[in-house]
Amino acid sequence: MLGKVALGLLILSVLGCGAGLIADDAFLYILSFMMLVWSILFGLLVLAVNVIWRLLPGDLKEIHRKKRGRFSTIFFSFVVFFYIVIGLVDEMYLRKSSGFVRLLGIVTIIIFATFLWWSLIRPSKVKTVVTGCVVFILFTLAVLFFNSVAFEAGGTVTSTDMQKIRSLPYLEWISAKEDMDKTGVVGHDPELALDGLNVYSSWTLPEAYLVDMGGEVVHKWSKRIAGCSRWKDHVELCKNGDLLILALDKMIICLDWNSNVKWKQELRVHHDVFPDEEKQKFYVLAREDAIVYWHGIPVPIVSDYIAVLSPQKGVERKIHLYELVKDRVKLPRIIRLYTGMFRFKELGKFFVHRIRNNWVCQHSLHFDIMHANSVEVMDRNVRGFCQKGDLLISVRELDLVAVLDIDKGQFVWTWGPGELSRQHDAQLLPNGNVLIFDNGRRNRFSRVVEIDPLSKKIVWEYKSDPLQKFYSARSGSNQRLSNGNTLIAESSKGRAFEVTKDGKIVWDYYNPKTKRKSHKRETIYRIRRFSDPQIRNLLEKDRDGEPKSP
Repeated sequence: MLGKVALGLLILSVLGCGAGLIADDAFLYILSFMMLVWSILFGLLVLAVNVIWRLLPGDLKEIHRKKRGRFSTIFFSFVVFFYIVIGLVDEMYLRKSSGFVRLLGIVTIIIFATFLWWSLIRPSKVKTVVTGCVVFILFTLAVLFFNSVAFEAGGTVTSTDMQKIRSLPYLEWISAKEDMDKTGVVGHDPELALDGLNVYSSWTLPEAYLVDMGGEVVHKWSKRIAGCSRWKDHVELCKNGDLLILALDKMIICLDWNSNVKWKQELRVHHDVFPDEEKQKFYVLAREDAIVYWHGIPVPIVSDYIAVLSPQKGVERKIHLYELVKDRVKLPRIIRLYTGMFRFKELGKFFVHRIRNNWVCQHSLHFDIMHANSVEVMDRNVRGFCQKGDLLISVRELDLVAVLDIDKGQFVWTWGPGELSRQHDAQLLPNGNVLIFDNGRRNRFSRVVEIDPLSKKIVWEYKSDPLQKFYSARSGSNQRLSNGNTLIAESSKGRAFEVTKDGKIVWDYYNPKTKRKSHKRETIYRIRRFSDPQIRNLLEKDRDGEPKSP
């Protein structure tokens, strides 16, 4: 009977996978694929029950002979118990532990689950079961205690490891225990720093701020829009004072100087937008669920593309990135994607995202095999490097910075693998070089590098001393200023600072939005400085109602 059920599930799941591929429906394909794996496992468990039954001692067979269904129920309950406990404990405690502690915890659960199963199929005294449970609880507490001691003592888990763990998600609030007393501008050299106005957004409120060199908020954009309770991602200030807002996975919004909505477009936008104000076109990073093929293997992914849109016509063109980078995706990445589907935590997210957002492939480490995070339209020709109208993009998961000829649909220049580690914010400089924020996840320290695109050599870089003092595992930005200095956002500290060419810090700013009790500070995803007279003119008009000449 159970074998027929397993066979029926197998056939149904195969048909579902086929329907998902034909309809290009990632949800149906993923659901059917998971059912396919579970039906195979179920069939193997049915086989295992029969094998174990044949191997049981005669006295146990006699006990269960009239109630073999009970024996099967106990066996399957044991498997479900084992999966749930392993899933919960591993996600909540063991995954962040050292390899030894994680292995010890899993072995402990296996032993206890086997003990319970044996106690159920072989009638045992209550005292034996209670004793086994007490021993398991005590041993589990000992493992957790050992784990906490390792955390505090820094034995197998170093403080750098902990910083990496804390920095992995795109967090709105980050730990500020070491610099809680720092707030606003903590250092400023007016003679060496470039005077201007700095813009960045809040990740917890629908607000963006224009801050002067003294740290005072001189202008604020604020607008609550249905379906968009916060502006979690990037904001881009245009020359005319309009503000482009990327509400992560929801929409792009354009506000005027007074926070009135000029236009909006619902789209799964993320990370970056580049306004081509002459053509009234906007190049924005977006994504969608898709089923792509890697060497003939169907793979459900978060498919990044560049949407070219206008306020009047909406999305006019989609430039998909997967076909350009698929040869750079390696087999271990595909294996990790498929195995990641079955992580205990991902099962719940799968259905939650489908119900709430009508998409399922989250920007996580499993489905997110590209993770593009910056785009810029080249404004001029650079011989041997790019043509005007080409796109400079950054693809984080591949450590890749590339120039895309959108007419030919191919990369004309690439750099990064082996040099960069989960980089952000690639920009073309006036001298024809490229500036990149290298997060340094592999080496556990960050740097800002300027490379000559022709020789592909680093001609300038900023690193801290010691190296680990400047480290943002995820997020970060850089901007070359007109005086030759570089403005940097160290997102994992909620900090922005300006450095000279020789690495001297001449302006240092910490996000003043903090939670004192929990020692947390709001992050700064990206910061830009404007010394444009037109922006100052808008600000003066904002103050006294009359514009002043630049």
